[in-house]
Amino acid sequence: MSTYSIQILVLDGRQDGIKIFNRPVDWSGEIITFPRSLAKDVKEHIPENTNGVYILWSKEQGDYSVYVGKSDNIISRIQQHIDGKDFWTNAVVLISSNNILNSAHVGWIEANLVQKVKEISRHKVVNGNQPSDPKLNLQDKVLAATFLSRLEEMLPIMGLPLFEQHDDDLSAPERIEATTNQYSVFDTIIVPTGKFDDG
Repeated sequence: MSTYSIQILVLDGRQDGIKIFNRPVDWSGEIITFPRSLAKDVKEHIPENTNGVYILWSKEQGDYSVYVGKSDNIISRIQQHIDGKDFWTNAVVLISSNNILNSAHVGWIEANLVQKVKEISRHKVVNGNQPSDPKLNLQDKVLAATFLSRLEEMLPIMGLPLFEQHDDDLSAPERIEATTNQYSVFDTIIVPTGKFDDG
């Protein structure tokens, strides 16, 4: 895990309000988090017709329910979800500060994020269908993958640790397998026989 520096703008000084996360030293992305109750206020901080990916989420008894979406007018799309989806209490929006992301990039990020949450996380994905993965050339795929990687790194800081897994989350067989795998690099065990101190 690399060391990195982030800037957090806490609007109106509210810990539970709108926050804008930046990594200006090594990334042109911008992540905005906010509660559902302030969704209408976020439009002041995101230009219209901005491509982006968003996560709508809620937490109940330690489990998260998430919906991942993308749009070329992300604020308008989230406004639609205020009426169309009742489950969510908070949102995360990923955009680029220099508008480098196009619709193909955000489509790739959406598809791969949904797939990874389904495969790795134990949390509930509310998406009805798996989004299609647009075919990107290598350069565009590297750009999109960088944005996805930065988002994954920063999600726990924002209170959404989708990919963190603790021992308490594992069943007994899974804990045994994890412990076994931890020591699988050792392929030789020396056992004293009790004779002549030989092994």
